[in-house]
Amino acid sequence: FFEFLDWLRGEKKKVFVDLKFFDIPETVARAVKSLAERGADFCTVHGNQAIMEAAAKAKNGQLRGLAVTALTSLDRDPGSVRWSLDGTGVFFALGDQGTSNVQFAALKSGGGTRKVTEGNQMLSLTSIARNGSAVGVRANLENPADVVRFSVAKTQPLVQLTNVNADVLQGIRTGKTEEVWYASTGGARIQGWILKPPGFDPAKKYPLIMEIHGGPHAMYNGSFNFALKNFAANGYVVLIT
Repeated sequence: FFEFLDWLRGEKKKVFVDLKFFDIPETVARAVKSLAERGADFCTVHGNQAIMEAAAKAKNGQLRGLAVTALTSLDRDPGSVRWSLDGTGVFFALGDQGTSNVQFAALKSGGGTRKVTEGNQMLSLTSIARNGSAVGVRANLENPADVVRFSVAKTQPLVQLTNVNADVLQGIRTGKTEEVWYASTGGARIQGWILKPPGFDPAKKYPLIMEIHGGPHAMYNGSFNFALKNFAANGYVVLIT
């Protein structure tokens, strides 16, 4: 890492290190001192006051703060953030209730966010072309992940560009996936999915596999999952929640 840092400095590049990657004050103090000696600067949106104080002390109080403006007020992490072509905002993928779709957040004050895509799917955002055509990877209840094209400039149906698992699934019958909601402790609503064996007969009894998520920092979803489909194909009902 230090060799890479020295090379960047030799190329007259400005180097910023994000303090959010440090967990404890003792670690950040040593790292900041060593990096500062090599000409690195620092930035962060870290909320840990002890980390910030340790970093500032290691830099003799000369730790510069950068102004940060929040474009969203979400209770989850956006991903795949990409600038809009006109620089007025950013596109990003956002998970919500077992789905992932693309949204847009405006830079201007009060601009808010808007949905770009909708649907019961897991869709990522990889790249945006100059004409507003975007590509990403999408999976849904009955179909595994494939590359798709969609527009961030206007509402259009997604176009599937690949079918990478066609040979694997040819002639294979998979069971259906059903979304469920139920009440838990304290009135909390819990989301889950039931995967049924092919040819499921509601009059029969089946053994049950329960795949329970620990949470809360990630999200299960009902999109096509080869491992869970394989359990169902072997005669099990699978509950994920």
